[in-house]
Amino acid sequence: MTGPKQWIVAITAVCAVMTAPAGAAAQQGPALIREGIGAYNDFDPQRALPLLRRGVDPKAGPRDSLWALGVQYLAQILYEQGDEAGARAWIRWAVRFGTELKLDTLNLLSPVIAEFHSARATTPAGPEDARVRTEWVWPSTDPGSGPGRIEVPSDGTPASLTATVTGRGVLSPRLSLPAGSYEIEARASGYRPAKITREVLPGITTVLVFALEAEAPVGGLSPAIRGRVAARVAPLLVTRFGLPEPECGDGAVVGGALLLTTYRAIRGAERITLRGNAVADAGPTVAAYDVSRDLAVLKLPSARADSLTVSPALAEGQNAWGFGLGSCRVPGDAPIAVSWADRQHGVLRLKGSVPGAVPGGVLVAADGALVAVVTADTTAVAVAGASDLLARARANIAAHSVRSPVEVAGAERHRYGAIKLTAPAYAGATAQVTPPEAWHWPELAKNSALPLTFAGPEGRYRLVVTTAGTVRYDSTFALVAGVTEQLAVPARQPIAATKKGHFPWAIAVLGAVGAGVAAAVLGGKGGGGGGGGGTPPSTGGITINIPNP
Repeated sequence: MTGPKQWIVAITAVCAVMTAPAGAAAQQGPALIREGIGAYNDFDPQRALPLLRRGVDPKAGPRDSLWALGVQYLAQILYEQGDEAGARAWIRWAVRFGTELKLDTLNLLSPVIAEFHSARATTPAGPEDARVRTEWVWPSTDPGSGPGRIEVPSDGTPASLTATVTGRGVLSPRLSLPAGSYEIEARASGYRPAKITREVLPGITTVLVFALEAEAPVGGLSPAIRGRVAARVAPLLVTRFGLPEPECGDGAVVGGALLLTTYRAIRGAERITLRGNAVADAGPTVAAYDVSRDLAVLKLPSARADSLTVSPALAEGQNAWGFGLGSCRVPGDAPIAVSWADRQHGVLRLKGSVPGAVPGGVLVAADGALVAVVTADTTAVAVAGASDLLARARANIAAHSVRSPVEVAGAERHRYGAIKLTAPAYAGATAQVTPPEAWHWPELAKNSALPLTFAGPEGRYRLVVTTAGTVRYDSTFALVAGVTEQLAVPARQPIAATKKGHFPWAIAVLGAVGAGVAAAVLGGKGGGGGGGGGTPPSTGGITINIPNP
């Protein structure tokens, strides 16, 4: 066949070759996954691995149950081959962007199942994820097991943005990285930064297209929003045993009779009252709390119709407005830029301080929605993830299982005791008290002149008393919940000095040893009065320190 007809056939064939892959690519994924699973079941993982790596390409087919099974078998093979880092990267990638994965728990290795569960707990979408589009570019052949690439093209918004992989360097526009999870931050002047986490897959290019949001101009809240927020903030007076005055806390009304605050605002409380409420027995009770997240939900004595909405998301670098209560009375607010200090635990860092900040003070967005509750001058805890705690509080209220503040304090060993420390033998003495117990917190440490009344949660404390830089006393004491103890630091007994030589010290040692032997012999004869329960002879409270010769 020659002439025009031959050319027509040739052109048709070329067009078929050029267009077939585009249509077939969307259909070949499921076939490759089925073939890969079959090869694995035929005890041929070496043939299964490249088939599965190509088959799970999102552009090669739908992300359905078969696709999820392909990722699971792919991770299983990598684990069996000892490539745990590669398996982890594939699992986290699939959980982050796949549909709800139903695990094949009958055939998967327990480490693979555990890794999928871990990925579900650590890869939830954050607010910044909405500001980036993620694509993946598979090679035309098996991606293999080498490094992958991450790339930020120049068509993002704005064009001047800079993207950095934490600990690895700037994407200009790409970096080659081992398989794993990486934190990427995009910044540009006049725009809110975005910080996300993405997986780099072996042999595959991850493409990130950012669309940063312009930073809103910083200004004050409108009078209407300021008034609405102030009306929904409830000042708390928190009474702790041993403290001379109640301390101020704060909280936000978030629905009906629920008040959201921090756990440390109520920590160790004997009683909580709302400021201005003269009825002592009508204070809030504790409906739910979480020590690890530093959140607590109180049940108010009566429900309220007004409440603050909870902001569903928080962007890195977002401006919020902090509300404080000077002297637990005067509300004040100021714009505060917030950033993540510990995203996993919801801890925020405040760039600035809230005026009159108290534990449980609130941070709100420009529309008045609740963003976070303040824990310290420059830290806060986000409330976007508090929906489970609020649901638990409602369930506890419905079941009539709320607790009093003192019951919570007792359960956590946070009830306060007190001790009056004096040192009559040492004029101008200074006491240093440090908390060693696991349920204590560092802020309990105190350094003060004596006499001193110290109050804190139950348990042991170390006490060091000094004068002019010389340690006079170093011991421990214990606080008992609801009890005030007294401790007078005793004068230290002087030790007589010897003039020369080492012989007197040797005699002292031998004498002490001899006395000990004699005591043992005498004690062994009588058995403490015949019943084995007698009190052994006491040598008093003297400690002998023997210096090195």
